[in-house]
Amino acid sequence: MGIFAANVEEHFINYARPQENGNKSEVRWATFYKPDENGFLIQGEDALNFSFRNYTTAQLNDATHPYQLKANPFTVLIIDFDHGALGNGSCGPIPMDKYFTNICDKSYRLRMDFRNQ
Repeated sequence: MGIFAANVEEHFINYARPQENGNKSEVRWATFYKPDENGFLIQGEDALNFSFRNYTTAQLNDATHPYQLKANPFTVLIIDFDHGALGNGSCGPIPMDKYFTNICDKSYRLRMDFRNQ
């Protein structure tokens, strides 16, 4: 546990083949702001996951090389209540079933409060 600070570029990992990355898990709260401006706080009743970047998921999926990524004039904040297994069959066997998140077997309730900071 700890408190960490990073700008949006520091949340992104520039892999040789663009892909989703930078997920932060078991997060209790996070604040987002521009220097010298108001921001906002996300805080869940339970721990949550988030990623913060200059690219949409579609942009990452469509690019095959980093030079194809063009930063947007906005930032993308993705908030998840859970995160499933990582990895695929490209570099070995897929993760075991026990590491996958099955969201269809039960109902979930997610509550988040957004407050100006």
